[in-house]
Amino acid sequence: GQLGRDAGVRKFFYFIKEKVSSDWKDLAFHLRFGQADIDNIAGRNRDDKSRCMDLLEEWVKHNGERASIEVLMEALSEANLQSAVDLLKHNYHELDMAQASGSQRKRKRAVTLHLEEEVPMEEHFSSWNGTLAALTVKHLQHFKDSTTAHIGPKTTAIIGSNASGKTTFLRAWLLFATLLYEMSSRLSDTQSWLERVHQCQLISNSVITDIFALSDIRDFWYKRSTATPVVISGTDTGGNEVNFTINYELGGTVVNVVK
Repeated sequence: GQLGRDAGVRKFFYFIKEKVSSDWKDLAFHLRFGQADIDNIAGRNRDDKSRCMDLLEEWVKHNGERASIEVLMEALSEANLQSAVDLLKHNYHELDMAQASGSQRKRKRAVTLHLEEEVPMEEHFSSWNGTLAALTVKHLQHFKDSTTAHIGPKTTAIIGSNASGKTTFLRAWLLFATLLYEMSSRLSDTQSWLERVHQCQLISNSVITDIFALSDIRDFWYKRSTATPVVISGTDTGGNEVNFTINYELGGTVVNVVK
């Protein structure tokens, strides 16, 4: 079984809390803790190391067998705490082998992401000018409601408090650009999209899991609630929109492109 089964992951907690310390809130966000839970942990502990240990114990309590060291290392890396991951591997050599094995399993589990078309792609891109002005996400990770970031041509940074979703927005931006590229690259095909098959392969599930540093594709959805689709929408400087609706279905995920 995985190293994180039952209490096995706890043997790493002392080491992690010593290395993470004041950055525990960043780790909490990437372990999918809400602000209310973070505030409760902060209020009932006297220092950051105690808060980090409390966070890790709460994570195990609420996730059970899913609370593996592999998932924890991915969360550390996603929270820009790669140095803690590197030190873990240096001090616990078995983690190198476990992470490599986990990566192989993730590749084997990858399923196909599809595009389900409703209108010809030419209609989506005939007016799109290629310069993104705003990006909107909904039901994505900790963003339950529709949330928009306005992006100017000269934007160089996204600034916000810890656990505010900066990294999520940057990764959503990258996924939007990837989906946009994959679709626009097909416009050179002389055969009409509506004359082709109803579904065609767009990208693999592993693209999403790699971009968002996920061990489970369901973590892409708000509170893992896959019954509601994730929506990622882009608006260009001319006010034109392209909307991607990503649904989780048995056997894979489906992307709908809505005009």
